[in-house]
Amino acid sequence: MSKRSHAAFSEAESGGPSSLASKRSRADGEVTETADALAVLLDNANELVDCLKSLQHQRERGALGIQSLEPNTRKSLALLSKSVPSALQTLGAEIGQARGNGAVAAGQPPATGNAAPVFPTTIAPPTSITAWTLSDISHETPPLPTVLDRALEVAALTHSGVEAGQNYERLEWIGDAYLYLISSSLIHQTFKSLAPGKCAPLRERLVCNATLSGFSLRYNLHKRADFPAEFDLEGRRGGSKASKKERIKVLGDIFEAYVAAIILSDPEHGVERVSAWLKTLWASTLESQIRKEIGLSGSQAAGVSVKTQLARAISIPGVRLRYEDVENNRDRNRMDGDRAKGFSVAVYLDGWGETNKELGRATAISKKEAGEDAAENALANKQLMRVYMAKKQEYLAAQGR
Repeated sequence: MSKRSHAAFSEAESGGPSSLASKRSRADGEVTETADALAVLLDNANELVDCLKSLQHQRERGALGIQSLEPNTRKSLALLSKSVPSALQTLGAEIGQARGNGAVAAGQPPATGNAAPVFPTTIAPPTSITAWTLSDISHETPPLPTVLDRALEVAALTHSGVEAGQNYERLEWIGDAYLYLISSSLIHQTFKSLAPGKCAPLRERLVCNATLSGFSLRYNLHKRADFPAEFDLEGRRGGSKASKKERIKVLGDIFEAYVAAIILSDPEHGVERVSAWLKTLWASTLESQIRKEIGLSGSQAAGVSVKTQLARAISIPGVRLRYEDVENNRDRNRMDGDRAKGFSVAVYLDGWGETNKELGRATAISKKEAGEDAAENALANKQLMRVYMAKKQEYLAAQGR
């Protein structure tokens, strides 16, 4: 740091005239030197702290807003907005350049060993995401896309307890964001008339730990992962120290990290590849909702509620269907507190030799919708429906109908 900067700091601490002059000069122009940028932050440290304390106080009172601030705070913020942003940009650029000096040169192979993988900075946006169609629904697991960078692939499947430098923590964070973006885009394109409040539970079903951990198991990612012994995802001899919830969480993390690795290893086509893959993979998770939205479900085709269809299919006098609230089991698997609130309803059968027989259950933003979805899930169980429909036909035949 230059001698002039040291002098500026000394005068800033003493509140001398040159301190005020330096404040004005740096505030009037763009700050381009690192030393000046640091000086600006020091010059304005007290004002920044006072403003932050005032803002925190206002938020605690529940009245956070420009008009609720004291005049002195508003004036200080206005002055700070002219000098501090430029200083922060200069420091940010300097720090970024320093990081870049240690990055892999263009055209060189990725780092190995303890070095963290280098992430590309330009990724193509997901512009090709289109609505789900019936052809997207498949009960076969689509092929797992390939990660084109070995270093990223290894990092995506490595726990920080095994390797501090090259692990999945940063990749998981990026993958989580892309999963939210792609799932939101698919839901937006498919369920065009659905309110945002009803879209959120659909997205939650797609990105929750229970769903993502299941995908990791289907693709055997847990067998390729490098984790400490206590996190042995298949259970180590003598019993694992990790709880079921912890294993579900890390299995979900692995999937998120792998998604990020695919995208980052292929900046030009990675998002497109992942979007097409997830579109098919997720379609079976929301199969009933997709069919209903497209308008090919029995309830929409006949113009009759699904509850009525279920009752017509298996009910007679003395045979009763009950719809009751049940616990939302999916919320148990959420680890990050971002639970999509909703109602869970199950439909039960009393009759045909059964008592309290659960036929189906579902979770939705409203009890009415959850009940309809539970009935639809019951109708989707063709094997079970055939049993009770046959009993009803026998009854009607005996009655001469």
